[in-house]
Amino acid sequence: MHATKEFNKKAFLKQFLLGLHVSNSVTNSISIQQRKNSIKLSADLAMALARGRTHWTHALITKLGQKEENKTTLQGILGRRYEILMARYSCPLLYQKVQRSKKSVRSYRFSYAANRRRSALKGSCVRVPPSVVARNLEHRRTKVLKRLVPGGELLNGSSLLSEALDYVISLKSQVDMMKSLWRATQVSSSSRNVELIPSAPLQRKEASCTSK
Repeated sequence: MHATKEFNKKAFLKQFLLGLHVSNSVTNSISIQQRKNSIKLSADLAMALARGRTHWTHALITKLGQKEENKTTLQGILGRRYEILMARYSCPLLYQKVQRSKKSVRSYRFSYAANRRRSALKGSCVRVPPSVVARNLEHRRTKVLKRLVPGGELLNGSSLLSEALDYVISLKSQVDMMKSLWRATQVSSSSRNVELIPSAPLQRKEASCTSK
């Protein structure tokens, strides 16, 4: 896990509220789905900026910047930093596809062909060793993890686990902050509603005046 810098909750709150403000100012009339998209965009960008420079934050900002519908909102949130971040995080050397080595491809093809030959000779399914089953299971889980973590397709081994753990911790911090904002909004709205309700003595006084 990255121990150099932790999730900055104050920075997240600042960037998230700024993102909501920019989203509201960009479009006058907005649908419910557009509102959801703007909230998600603001939350994801705020999470990446609050966490700092890591592999998954670079990949996430690049992914957000590649969508044309996000361009205006991102420019409003980031200001002058927009061009700098897009130029930095869109470097093709960082996000090009990692090709499997020819040796691993040859070994996979050889083992697959050998298993098929054995199966044809015996007339039954080949008994797969437990080590091969465990390796295949690990490979499938790694593929799933790479799809979940932004930029995970370029990582392997301990680096993938480190980025995945850091990403999950940042997601948890994001959810906690948004829950806190929601609770604060609920408390604020309920307090305003209480202020609008007249007190009991005032209600009795008004009732007596109307009866007279």
